[in-house]
Amino acid sequence: MAICVWVVAPLTAARADVPPAHLEWERPIGSTCPPASVLESDVQETLDRPVFTTLQNAQLVIHGFIEENDSGGTWVRLTARRRDGTLLGTRELRSASGGCAVLRSDIVLVLTLLVEPEQIPDDRDTSVRVDLGAAATVLSHVLPRWSAGFGPALVVEIASLQLRADLTYFLPVTVRTQSGIQASLRAVSASLRVCQRLFAADGHPFTLHACAGMQAGAWLISQSAPAQRELELRALAQGILELRAGLRFADSVKLELGVGPSFALSRTSLYAFYGDDTRILLYRLPFLGAQLQLGLVF
Repeated sequence: MAICVWVVAPLTAARADVPPAHLEWERPIGSTCPPASVLESDVQETLDRPVFTTLQNAQLVIHGFIEENDSGGTWVRLTARRRDGTLLGTRELRSASGGCAVLRSDIVLVLTLLVEPEQIPDDRDTSVRVDLGAAATVLSHVLPRWSAGFGPALVVEIASLQLRADLTYFLPVTVRTQSGIQASLRAVSASLRVCQRLFAADGHPFTLHACAGMQAGAWLISQSAPAQRELELRALAQGILELRAGLRFADSVKLELGVGPSFALSRTSLYAFYGDDTRILLYRLPFLGAQLQLGLVF
């Protein structure tokens, strides 16, 4: 007797044509399961049209995994994904006895359902996930010394794209010169990143994204010696490139680590003043810096 277990809800209708599919069939040596060529032929005979193609030309990839035991029991798992890695569904078939051969018709039925047009979502249909969280950021070669910041984060995932917005307050860095000038430099910023997913695997908690974005905000300069002056503001604008790794501990908790260079779009010069308004260059933002960000989203 064969038992079919539906792990993911049946896929819904959305397109009128059949995208070319590719079957990756992990068939162990000596397995009683039919080879991939036989299953493909059965499906195409059922649908009365060609369905399967090479991996390079496929829009739909179906991966089959087989596990057999010595008592004749068989477990078959079929996973369907779009070419961009988006999971469409997973099906499981089990047979308590009789070997994998008894599952041939069931496997063909599941494959047929997966490649039928009414079972495959439109590529334009995209799932959207919104997460809120917090992030801690370390800047290097942006302030005179490394500086740490923290703030809220918003992450929106649309298919293989990730949009990330952060608000960050960077802790003060004190600058003292031999001429007796002392000032405190802080920064506040808002950043926006657009990330493309590079890696994600079914059932694996690890993801990897490549990101590009922009950070804009203000420097806050507070001079305390030789005389105290009012708070001054200077523009902060940087481009960001980043590799971002994610590790999801549960469906609602994800730890992220991003690292990459930053590029000054405006090399702001920060000045201090003596009592007679003599201006002294305190610090000039370098063209190239680096950022490391650790985030937790829910």
